[in-house]
Amino acid sequence: MAAKARPYKDFLSPFTHRQFTSAAILTLGLCYAEAVWMGEWDNFIWMWFPIGRAGMRAILLFISYLIILMLCVSHIHIGARTTDSQFDTFRQYLFRFNTLSTIICYAFSAWWYSEVYMWCRPHSDNLGWVDHGKTYERPRLNERPLYVYVMFFQLALLQSAVHLYRDYGRVQLPTTKLAPKADEGASIPARQRVIKRLLPMVNTILPILMGYIVVANILYFVVFRKMAWNIAYPVIRLVSPSIPKNSKPRAFNFIGLTGRVFVQSILLTFLWEFTNTAFSVYLAQEPLKNGKPITDDSKDPNGSLLIGLKAKRDMPRNMAFWELALISQRFPERRKTIYTELNLAGSGIATWKSVLEACLLEITSIKSRIDSLTAPPPPAETMTPEQRAEMESKMLKRISGAAVKTDDVFVAEEAPATELERGVGQFADFAKRRGQHPGADPLSPVREGGKRLIEYGGKRLLSDEHRKQLEPNSLMGIVQVWFVKLVASPVGGPFRQTFARRVTAAVLGTPYSHTGAVINAIVATTELALNSIKEDDFGIVSRDIAVIIRAFADAIKSIEAFVTAQEPHWTDIAFRERHRRVEDVHEVLLTLRVGLTRIVDKFGNYLAGMDMGIREVKDVKELIAARGPEMQEA
Repeated sequence: MAAKARPYKDFLSPFTHRQFTSAAILTLGLCYAEAVWMGEWDNFIWMWFPIGRAGMRAILLFISYLIILMLCVSHIHIGARTTDSQFDTFRQYLFRFNTLSTIICYAFSAWWYSEVYMWCRPHSDNLGWVDHGKTYERPRLNERPLYVYVMFFQLALLQSAVHLYRDYGRVQLPTTKLAPKADEGASIPARQRVIKRLLPMVNTILPILMGYIVVANILYFVVFRKMAWNIAYPVIRLVSPSIPKNSKPRAFNFIGLTGRVFVQSILLTFLWEFTNTAFSVYLAQEPLKNGKPITDDSKDPNGSLLIGLKAKRDMPRNMAFWELALISQRFPERRKTIYTELNLAGSGIATWKSVLEACLLEITSIKSRIDSLTAPPPPAETMTPEQRAEMESKMLKRISGAAVKTDDVFVAEEAPATELERGVGQFADFAKRRGQHPGADPLSPVREGGKRLIEYGGKRLLSDEHRKQLEPNSLMGIVQVWFVKLVASPVGGPFRQTFARRVTAAVLGTPYSHTGAVINAIVATTELALNSIKEDDFGIVSRDIAVIIRAFADAIKSIEAFVTAQEPHWTDIAFRERHRRVEDVHEVLLTLRVGLTRIVDKFGNYLAGMDMGIREVKDVKELIAARGPEMQEA
């Protein structure tokens, strides 16, 4: 009995858990360093001692990291967002639950951090909610902790905007290369990649926070101060009834407190940025376990891999295609099983056929997406005379409110039988006469006078040039000119539909780009086809070489024709011909060209006997011969 394949997520979950654990250990060390900085500096030895206040603060600060980590996991996706413009992205994502959850998570993380900070500060900092003042003064609400809360809340709003704008939920998987160099086999450890990003992270944070501390103070005293005071005052009075019923915020020395908030804002923002960076770096590691593919532990490794290739969720599918590309390049023993398994899990289907079907689906989807955009609209359906007569009858019935008479219209109608019917008929005749004779309308003089007044005012008060500008065509021209000027200004940047955005969405799909899955599918198909000459003992791959070549050639032709024929949008004012080289699309096209060239070079002498005609082989070779600068780079 054939072994049953396990779901791909069963292998992916331990892999991701291991990455999360590694990132968490690294972040816990950062939390401990921040906890030491946050504490009192009166005793140097106890300040660093982990079993004490520093360790307790580190554990509490770690909760802020866990909140942001859960946010990243809930928003995880592969591939960049593909929208026509930045404004289109803003419009699509503004009212989504992900946006609201991002703000809530960052607000809670900032509130928790501020609570830990105020808890560990000494009494001399005066961060308690009730300010007792001098002995002869009544206690009053202390505005200093309120100021800290509002400042951290504004920091949470700022970081939420940065998180959504930079799309921190995206995991950017590295793309596999055809014919990799010798030094590309071993990837850089994740810890080293995270450490390399620390200095650029600080350089990015500091300028933003220097502007934040100025704007946040202005917003606090102009917008949020009275609002926050009115919310906090009744709540604190419930805890401390000795506070007077009526009180207003007083002036306080916020300069020193602003400096402390600024330092803590740097530490908290660094923790947030470090969390997002560690999450994306550790999760973008190769799907290997102990140097082998993660599905090697399965009783049916290839069956589990195929489940991942056909998964609907982005994360398992992209990881499965990445693992397949790595298998086709680095693991000859596992690669050979793809050729030799002729009855996958008792289904009667060869593993090669299932793998090829999954890979070609990703490759041919490029042409399908382009054809759906460039296909002409379907012709209008022609109607028979009977259908046209029936439609006209329904329209007349809808307009008149009654059924259309089909009998003799010259037959006199029956006379009304009652006084009520006679009165209704006379009223209807009067209404018809008023509607059919505008001259009898008592309001017609008013309308005629208004028309003449408008004409007189237009001739006496407006010049000929102004009247021409108020004409519909001229008015629309002026609006278009001003709108073009608006789009050309820095304010119009978010509204520009750039050539790169539109081409990427058309070629690589929406709402997220499929670049990684497409490139890995091309690499896997190419490597499996090339290595089949030595490892395919049954010769099943040779039957599909023509199908692979046609799929590659069709995809190349579709991309080149679409990019060449695509006109830039009128808002793309900065477009130049060199901008037709879109980075992600160019990388896919380059991989297709290299893969097609290598396959044709390897099987070129045998293509005539592989279900390909002489003319078709010639066209493919001409397509390969038209190698541009990108082939010279490859």
